[in-house]
Amino acid sequence: MTMLSTIRTVAAAVTAVAILGANAALADPADRWFNLVNESDWTIAAVHVAKIDSPAWGPNLLRGGTIEPASYVELDPVGTEGYCEFDILVVFAGGDSFQMNGVDLCTYIDVYTDGYDYELVAI
Repeated sequence: MTMLSTIRTVAAAVTAVAILGANAALADPADRWFNLVNESDWTIAAVHVAKIDSPAWGPNLLRGGTIEPASYVELDPVGTEGYCEFDILVVFAGGDSFQMNGVDLCTYIDVYTDGYDYELVAI
């Protein structure tokens, strides 16, 4: 490896570390907000989140609102206390519900559901 090649490699590594460090400094490790995207044909009437080891669901994060088909809402669970994995309960206006288990909200920011399945999109 030539001296110039070594300098470029080191400079690239320093730049990458600086960029990653800046992004990490901007992110709050306590943040667990996520976008819930409704790809179903039904209105979502309630969304509850619970830590994976919790016996009870948290409050309705929609607070009386709804998520219409082809829409999304940013949701911020309460009482996350450093946890990353959560169960999410989606309740549709007709009363049917769909549960997503073990969703890692430290890694994923977008949660898509069609009412039968879900897809996660990472940060």
